[in-house]
Amino acid sequence: MSFPTTPAFVVHGDFSPATQQHPGMKFLEAMKLDFDARRWTADYYAADFTWVAPNGQAYEGRDKALDALKAQYAPLTAHWHEPFYQICTPTDYGYEMIGSATMWANLPGEPAAGETKKVDRNGTAWDVAGPGGFRFHIVKSGDSFQLSRMEVTADSGPVLMTMVKRGLLAAKDLGL
Repeated sequence: MSFPTTPAFVVHGDFSPATQQHPGMKFLEAMKLDFDARRWTADYYAADFTWVAPNGQAYEGRDKALDALKAQYAPLTAHWHEPFYQICTPTDYGYEMIGSATMWANLPGEPAAGETKKVDRNGTAWDVAGPGGFRFHIVKSGDSFQLSRMEVTADSGPVLMTMVKRGLLAAKDLGL
């Protein structure tokens, strides 16, 4: 039996010279580098950009969504997303990209007793690390692209537990 299919660009790993040959992936790599540098340059995001946080809350409109996104990352002193599986498919609006990545992050404060650093594949040590999933809608914008939707699924437990151990959060702050 035959059924309709969609071509997909599948990547097992991080961005690379090969991914830079794909226009949607090339855009996403540049956006990710800007994001991880904590610049959040507005030009990467469409005016109707929607961010869906790990708790399912959606924030619509570039300014509101970027403010909520920045607030989500505010407790971190630094972060880095390291994709390990990515699939990019063409759509009628541009591209859809789904995948998985490890988020490496540092937190303020002194390490609590028993904390150990986590080391990424580049040898950089981080306070916390954990896998997450993502889904992006990439729309054509003139000669380039913009992100119109970003959905993230992630376990916030490792970050929150480390913050509690460091005294940055109390159990009551978590509703406990």
